[in-house]
Amino acid sequence: MSKFYSFLSVTPFTRLVLVFLFPLNLVLAPIAYAEEERSGACRMEQEYLDNVPLYDVSEIPEDYSCFVDVDAVDLGRVTVVDTRSANDFEKAFVPGSINLPGNFIFHQRTLKSRSLLLVNKGVLTRQNAQLCARLKEAGFIDVKIVRGGLHAWRLSGNKLAGLPEDVAALSRLTEIEFVVALTGGDAKLIVGQSWYDRVRRYVPENIPVLPIAGDKSFAMALVKALGGDEVSRNLPVIMLEGTLEEYAESQYRNLYRYEASPEAIERHFESLATVQEKRRSIPDRYRCRGGE
Repeated sequence: MSKFYSFLSVTPFTRLVLVFLFPLNLVLAPIAYAEEERSGACRMEQEYLDNVPLYDVSEIPEDYSCFVDVDAVDLGRVTVVDTRSANDFEKAFVPGSINLPGNFIFHQRTLKSRSLLLVNKGVLTRQNAQLCARLKEAGFIDVKIVRGGLHAWRLSGNKLAGLPEDVAALSRLTEIEFVVALTGGDAKLIVGQSWYDRVRRYVPENIPVLPIAGDKSFAMALVKALGGDEVSRNLPVIMLEGTLEEYAESQYRNLYRYEASPEAIERHFESLATVQEKRRSIPDRYRCRGGE
């Protein structure tokens, strides 16, 4: 009640100003809120674009200078960062490492001055090279990436925590990893010689498929199929399981395994085009409304 009398006690001119400003505030407040809401929607769209994993990432710069063999690293002087998902990290990991998927590293300013050693599955060479370039551009002074990933880490004799089957699975690829590694990286596909014609028929022409003779040791056949240059560079190689009658684990540190029929592989590549198109389309709930 006292507030009402205070309003009456002011001068007529002041009362006129207050009466005019009150409805104006009712109009401006929703406008300001709407502007803030639109700005928030634009931020949501940008965050979606920053975090959604698109397969077509050819426009991002690549830097291969970060790649190192794990044997050449003084592990006592680096912070090991595992860039895989939390679910994969929990199954098998480097003891003492921290789990930060690629995009989250950029928010950790305290890591900029540290020597970082990044580990992951290792097969997506191109994506790792792009992460290297982005981290350097963002001011991270010392970044290294293990060539061959956690499989190479294990073959080098370094410890991994996890159940034996989960550790062994680090060299086995998912469908997505298989397709992306072959379409967007340096990986080559190797198959048993008797399966070559059948597999070649179902795999896109731009993807290299190399036959492996079954009458030689796997290590010797691998060297012959790849050639000395590829072996020395330790490029990713994917072995199609089921096409080789005998297989003994090779010490080639960038060797991965995948199991699927040639017909299933054809479906993988067909679905990739559909997935790429869908992921380029921003979902309506993330779309910016600022221009409407």
